[in-house]
Amino acid sequence: MKKMLFVLMVLLIAMPAMAAVTLTEVSKTGTQATVGYAWASGVGFPRAFALTLVANGGFITSVTATKTGVSTSASKGYGIFPGTIVINTSGVVTSDGTPVEPNALPGGGAANGASHHCIVALGSLYGPGDANKPASSGSLFTVVCSAGTTSVTVSEEDTYRGGVVDVNAVGLTVAPITITFPPSTFTLTTSAGTGGSVTVPGMGAFSGLTGSNTITAVASGGYHFVNWTGTGVTAGKVTSPASASTAILMDADYTAIANFAVIPPTLSGTVTLGLTSPREVGKTLSIQLVTAGGAKPPWPAGAGTVENLTTTLTAGGAYSVTCATAGPGTYDVYLKVSHWNRKKVASVVLVAGTKSGIDATLVNGDVNGSNAITSGDLGILKTNYLLSVPVGTLGDLNESGSVTSADLGILKTNYLLAGD
Repeated sequence: MKKMLFVLMVLLIAMPAMAAVTLTEVSKTGTQATVGYAWASGVGFPRAFALTLVANGGFITSVTATKTGVSTSASKGYGIFPGTIVINTSGVVTSDGTPVEPNALPGGGAANGASHHCIVALGSLYGPGDANKPASSGSLFTVVCSAGTTSVTVSEEDTYRGGVVDVNAVGLTVAPITITFPPSTFTLTTSAGTGGSVTVPGMGAFSGLTGSNTITAVASGGYHFVNWTGTGVTAGKVTSPASASTAILMDADYTAIANFAVIPPTLSGTVTLGLTSPREVGKTLSIQLVTAGGAKPPWPAGAGTVENLTTTLTAGGAYSVTCATAGPGTYDVYLKVSHWNRKKVASVVLVAGTKSGIDATLVNGDVNGSNAITSGDLGILKTNYLLSVPVGTLGDLNESGSVTSADLGILKTNYLLAGD
């Protein structure tokens, strides 16, 4: 056994070409192909093959020999791999190895999904006249390439190895063969969340795709596009996940999910405080949104509200503020500014965009912020009567910077009135 293997290895030393053996395409599926051979009767019988495989447009993932081990009458073929077979000191084969020559050898490559080429060496220990010799034609190995590989070229390797040699150690001429793979096509499955749809290519599964493809999402009324998610985004194949119209590179099956969100309503209007302008400018307006007809929310905690908002008044008491969580719907809107009682504007219909005209006139005199004008407010005002105080505090109801009879008159007019 060892002697015969030694002879086989010698055969893989470069020899001059003398006659022809044909490499054949036995079958192919996707980017996988089975390579075979055909030997013409009367021509030197091939004992060993040393071949170079080159993947075009991709990588070689694996090479699997059709046969492993010695050729027999019951199982013929080229299953001896001189570059990787392991034989112990007793002449026993402890590992058949693989047909791919080690990367460390001259001219070597790899079949690991990261190399474009490799060298394959396989042989048989038998020649013409032996019942165990391989058939005159058959399969040698199956090569699997990465997705997107356009073709694989197989040629004899006679730079570092002996190419294809016959039983008499005579080199045989072998024409290279290029096996072309059909373009790989893939399936894109699109879907959309609430608030829109995918218009290009549409909603559902779309097969037969390859390369760059446009995907477009369109939001329904009251919604806006947020982003794309799905396996295409996770794999980094979507050019701009934040763009409603973008491209996805189809080099595998992917999903693309369009996500949308409600366009938040914006509340605007005018709050009348009864101040001499521009004293209202910069005042903090507190807004509580409650589902229409719901229980009156407590002040100031706001429990039970759909959303609590704050903004500042501009000239004339105008305001505008956009909801962060409340979506379109019908709400009771409660408005309050510091020492003014809270005012309810009932059954306000909010839609996506701006809802204007949410106006209210507030009642002044709530010095202690209880949402009612009582003796407690009167007591604070009396304590600070005729004193200079920070504007708008401690009973300064007209925002003049001091507590005077004008403030007392405001409180007296609104005494015992409660806010909504």
